[in-house]
Amino acid sequence: ERAEAGIRAAGLPTRLSDVEHTFAADALIARMAGDKKAEGGRLTLILARAVGDVFTDKNVDAEAVRAFLIGEGAA
Repeated sequence: ERAEAGIRAAGLPTRLSDVEHTFAADALIARMAGDKKAEGGRLTLILARAVGDVFTDKNVDAEAVRAFLIGEGAA
């Protein structure tokens, strides 16, 4: 909640529904898969548990991310 408040205070979106334009989930996944940290069809995400407490997940399934994005309103 504290991190989200800080992001909002900076005028940045914290939810997909806050983004003014729509985007295709598949296009975003393709960009993420092209990232230098992605390996073997798996995505790498840097995630925050709290302010100053982050971790790296190197085993993120692209289909799970796609389903999440579509569930949040991506095309």
